[in-house]
Amino acid sequence: MLRIVRYGNSRFWALYDGQDLVVVTVYKRGAREVQRRLAAQPRATAEAAAEAGIEALTISAEKLPSMLEETREKVEELQTYGAEEVYDVVKKNLDRMKDLKDLVNPNISMNPNERAKKITALLKQMRDDS
Repeated sequence: MLRIVRYGNSRFWALYDGQDLVVVTVYKRGAREVQRRLAAQPRATAEAAAEAGIEALTISAEKLPSMLEETREKVEELQTYGAEEVYDVVKKNLDRMKDLKDLVNPNISMNPNERAKKITALLKQMRDDS
């Protein structure tokens, strides 16, 4: 929320976004103009970016059940051939995919930034292990 207040005990005006100082102006009219322009811009915060990423991941989450089943079948196939190292990696990724499925569930309330960080970490671990 943008608000205009006197800047300390001076004759200047300050525009704050929550607790963050955005600008100090000489005239209140200048502070109002900056406030008007900032309010007219689209929301471009980290939270908005995280929410957009979550939406994309939620759409991708619809594909997860089929991916999980395919991976499970591959794991069983690898087990029969005795490929233990590959089996371990695929098993880890299968577990991480289950975690990812839980993270992209929109019914679980979580801070969007925290959710995005957890998803990114999981995907990085999956990429590093493969």
